[in-house]
Amino acid sequence: MNQQTAAVVAVDIPSGADATTGRCIGASVDASMTVTFGLLKSGLLLNEAREASGRVYVADIGIPPSVVDQGKFRTWLSEQEDVRPLLPRRPFNANKYTTGKVLIIAGSRGFTGAASLAATAALRSGAGAVMLLTPESVYPVLARKLTEAIVRPLPCADDGAVNAQALDVIRTHLDWADVVLLGPGLSLQGNVAAVVSAILEEYQGNLVLDADALSVVASAGASLLKRSKAKISLTPHSGEFARLTGMGPRDIETDRVESVRAYARATRSAVILKGVPTATASSDGTVILNSTGNPGMATVGSGDVLAGIVAGLWAQGMEQHAAAWCAAFVHGLSGDIAAERIGERSLVAGDLIEYLPKAFTRIETGRHE
Repeated sequence: MNQQTAAVVAVDIPSGADATTGRCIGASVDASMTVTFGLLKSGLLLNEAREASGRVYVADIGIPPSVVDQGKFRTWLSEQEDVRPLLPRRPFNANKYTTGKVLIIAGSRGFTGAASLAATAALRSGAGAVMLLTPESVYPVLARKLTEAIVRPLPCADDGAVNAQALDVIRTHLDWADVVLLGPGLSLQGNVAAVVSAILEEYQGNLVLDADALSVVASAGASLLKRSKAKISLTPHSGEFARLTGMGPRDIETDRVESVRAYARATRSAVILKGVPTATASSDGTVILNSTGNPGMATVGSGDVLAGIVAGLWAQGMEQHAAAWCAAFVHGLSGDIAAERIGERSLVAGDLIEYLPKAFTRIETGRHE
């Protein structure tokens, strides 16, 4: 069948594909299009079946809405209409300190870009005030680069990363923030692990963990998350998630939905598992699959931008899980708009920030321009 030149239409799901995981073991049909019945199957969005399905159409076969509304479904697909009503609205009397304050602890020698991207993304997502705490070794660079963020230096060691004395400075700013973003470009030198662990043990607010902060958690074990009194959102890619869970990358991709669901439940956190598609799980087991994004976003710094968007939306008062999956949608849509304008091949992380305003406008107005 796959050797024929005629178009191939798959009925419900391409033969040979797993309807839940999207895995194709052995021979499977490569369809030009798939007409699936009743509801979209998660397997059509995952693994080999994502490409083997071609263009997917959902055919209504008369399943009553009451079946969907019973609350038994735990996996959903995000769409623009889902995000629009959840985006924060600014009151007429808003000021910079009532529209979300984000504290970012990031950067080290050789890794200034991560801190810069995260801070700028948080601002572009609508946060009224963003403060970046960064090692003295890179403070001059970032203070010059970031004209809209508040940039403060932290004591650092000879290796250019934060030292133990940085904790004293960090503690004086934690109560200021609505959300703390910890990890982009911190490195794993010297005292970084001790600083990250101390924040997790002491802080009781809203906390986003990314990049090197995730590596610290992976080394210390999930008990570090379970002991924390903070509300935590994590943003791992598949490699980081493998270290967090002890699973092999292939096992994760075989069933990324159930993998991220189980970890979010076990750690009582929101987890954004980046990839194809990005899957965002909440502590109650709900998983939202993202419908935006493209291969051009597989570039250094893309994850730092996502972390900044998560922190920015959460700081503006969005519910934790909604801030996470909506951030993934906006992040992917910004990448899609960038690809429309400049192509996938040339896309870099800075383009995601450049097109964030257009992504928010497209969601809020429903127009393409």
